[in-house]
Amino acid sequence: MRDRVTVLAPAKLNLALDVVGILPGGYHALDMTMQAVSLYERVVIRRSPYLDLALPGSNVKPGPGNTAIKAALAFFHYTGLLAGADITIYKSVPVRAGM
Repeated sequence: MRDRVTVLAPAKLNLALDVVGILPGGYHALDMTMQAVSLYERVVIRRSPYLDLALPGSNVKPGPGNTAIKAALAFFHYTGLLAGADITIYKSVPVRAGM
């Protein structure tokens, strides 16, 4: 069994975005048109007994509100796995660029 996986997460450009409603969890229902662009983040996930996030070279503070942490927690909850992950995201997409 592998102890780590590396994936590329492509950036997208929102060409059109309309809020069309509110979902039960309070999120907005969206209708959007997107285009992938040549920028991407490199995400490395390693096995770990703890859940940790690092964003080297970025001024983003990793914390419980970070989307990567929320996604990992949702994954563990959904699968019932009692595990952790050491997540490292090497950013190349500008932070809060609206992409």
